[in-house]
Amino acid sequence: MNITKELLQKHSFGEYSVAYMIKHNYIGLPAKKIIKKLMRAKRFWDANRLITIVLSDQNRALYAIYAAEQALPIFEEQYPDDNRPREALAEAKKLVGGWGAYAAAIEADMVAEEADAATNYKAAYAAQAVASAANAVAAANDPNSTTTNKVGYAADSAYRAATTDKKERQLIKYGLKLLRQEGVNHGKSMDGRV
Repeated sequence: MNITKELLQKHSFGEYSVAYMIKHNYIGLPAKKIIKKLMRAKRFWDANRLITIVLSDQNRALYAIYAAEQALPIFEEQYPDDNRPREALAEAKKLVGGWGAYAAAIEADMVAEEADAATNYKAAYAAQAVASAANAVAAANDPNSTTTNKVGYAADSAYRAATTDKKERQLIKYGLKLLRQEGVNHGKSMDGRV
């Protein structure tokens, strides 16, 4: 299955981003091909968002954890004695698909709010990446939840914490690796979701 305008809209892909894809004739192409084109155009947020749409829930959780791991050093540089985000991320990694990750998410979210209140925005975004990753992990096996937005938030927060092309490319390449591993072909994951 190829990526359609309707699929992007269903998953709240931004109006401007959809217009960009239409303008550049990306609609109708396989997800991996679109992601690579978006990377070349340095539209990393769009590439990230598309990855979060086509990955399986379990791999979305892994993708969110990876994004948080990229941002965590930024928080730790500003707050070397505060290991709550690292502990929350470790707990989330142990509980991939488990309910206990919600508690880790709440703790990391509180840390993000504290850093934000101190106007240390990069550290706040880094802690928020951890919180979003923990939420994505917890939601991966929750039939009443969706991980799409939670993973997007983790990757977006990691991006805002360390906005370098190198880090953004590294994150997207990891997403492409996960897509290859689960056999995503033309925008459809192995579990049949799109």
